[in-house]
Amino acid sequence: MSTIKTKTTHTKTATEQAAERLAEARALVDQRQAEHEQAEETHAELITRLTRGDDTISPLDLAAAHFAIERAELLIGAARKGIKPAEMALDSAQAIDSPTLARFVAERIEADPFAFGCFGMSVTVNADDRSAPGVYVNQANATTTNPATGIMSGRVGITVVTPNGNPVDGAVMLAGLSGIEASGAALVATHASPNPAGVTVDVRLTNVKPDVPTLPAEVDGKALRDFGLDLASDIGSRGGEVTHNADNPLYAVTVRSISAVLDDATVTNQERDGDQERRTVRVEFTLSSRKYRAAEVNEYTRVSVGELVGEMAAGIGRVKAARVVSEKATTEAGKPGQEFSNSRTVSVRVVVEVDAVARIAG
Repeated sequence: MSTIKTKTTHTKTATEQAAERLAEARALVDQRQAEHEQAEETHAELITRLTRGDDTISPLDLAAAHFAIERAELLIGAARKGIKPAEMALDSAQAIDSPTLARFVAERIEADPFAFGCFGMSVTVNADDRSAPGVYVNQANATTTNPATGIMSGRVGITVVTPNGNPVDGAVMLAGLSGIEASGAALVATHASPNPAGVTVDVRLTNVKPDVPTLPAEVDGKALRDFGLDLASDIGSRGGEVTHNADNPLYAVTVRSISAVLDDATVTNQERDGDQERRTVRVEFTLSSRKYRAAEVNEYTRVSVGELVGEMAAGIGRVKAARVVSEKATTEAGKPGQEFSNSRTVSVRVVVEVDAVARIAG
């Protein structure tokens, strides 16, 4: 019995095709530059031979070498003109194949259509035909992603087509979009324009924090340090501030009631599942206060750590779990005569572990 092997063919995406054309355009520039260098070398060699008395070099040889340089320069200029269109084509192709920001906005509209004033209307991403009633979220340019943090930015357009061309209140759509910013998921700038069938909204998105960010396989040390500092700073801010020498404005100094020092931030575990990775990050820091007792400092710590869940840690991933591993408090010894004073410094050594998920680039 014979076994028939079927050959699977890969259909190239628009992005792959555009990337190939861009690579070809860049390769042509490299080729033209190499030809230009060769022409200069040939011309220089002829000049050297002539200065040494080689009369076999004809005027035609010298002229040809000279014009070969000019020809190569013109061809380099022509080749370079092909780079920009190829880059723009790749940008458009990436927006077609991966309209990440359009999906980001569309999912939020679908989750709460009342907030956007479009209940009962279908939401479509990157539609070619936008004549039927519905909400069309389109992305014409590729998403810009910071490879170190996973934070995205870019622009999308929203077109609302109402049944029978009835007017629609664009202010409601703008209010819904402002809710995205209020949630902390992104910074949003909008502009609405009426159209004959409804309304068109131009949306500029920055600091977009995707549900699962795309990040390098290895966590950057700066990202770990920034995460640890941000967490320690958040805990410290909960204790408010205290002003020393308040009676003399010239010497008044306002500082946080809880100070924080980051001791260490490391990745302790990484588990891969397909293109996603679960990272465990361990952060160690010391909190100090003359105003609060250890129990109060611990309570502030637990509140801050609990609020990490669901947040995006730049460069690390979307936080799925966070826990305080240990809290070790010490109180400075009282000075003679102040053994029972409440103003002694309390220090709490804190260890926190965070589990975060990221999609691995490449």
